[in-house]
Amino acid sequence: MRNVLPICLLVLLGAGCGTKASQPFSGVMPAPVSASPDGGDAQGQASYEPPRIYQGRPAPYWADRLANPDPIVRQEATLALGRLDQDGFPHLLQGMKSNSREMKLGAMQAVYQPVLLKHAAQALPVLSQLAEDRDPLVRHNAVVRLAWLEKNAESAMRLLQRIAALDANPDIRNAARESLVVINYHVTGIKPSHGAAGHMEKPQ
Repeated sequence: MRNVLPICLLVLLGAGCGTKASQPFSGVMPAPVSASPDGGDAQGQASYEPPRIYQGRPAPYWADRLANPDPIVRQEATLALGRLDQDGFPHLLQGMKSNSREMKLGAMQAVYQPVLLKHAAQALPVLSQLAEDRDPLVRHNAVVRLAWLEKNAESAMRLLQRIAALDANPDIRNAARESLVVINYHVTGIKPSHGAAGHMEKPQ
């Protein structure tokens, strides 16, 4: 009888007391199964990318706030649309076409250069028009951002040459000259030397 109890314990331990033995943890968690927008299994399908949001709100929400009479609300909206990149750009482009000085400035200042460059074909005519705006600050911002379009702004070089020669504001004339240098570099590969101003040389 003394040997019966130890033998029973060994049998129970070996059998796991009727339960499946647990597997050791490998340190790797299984990949989660993502769901498609219609609730199905998205494995094997193109990944679903939800719309970009800023502070929990999508671009149309912020676009509606661009017309708010409160300047703080408008400023927040332009900032949000700038952060929303591709989703925000169409609304900022409309803001650049506004009759409001503040709207034009806010929209231009909110757009990031890579986004503006990607939409150069749409931005070029709008910025070219703003470069001749009555307001000097609007003109200055537009002239600077024409250079952001790089070689895509080649057709605006004649406009910038006229501004560099004739604009009444010296800061805008200087900005036009600087934008011409940048655009010319992207078009021709020629950049100004560190020597005499206006001399151009090919990069080595």
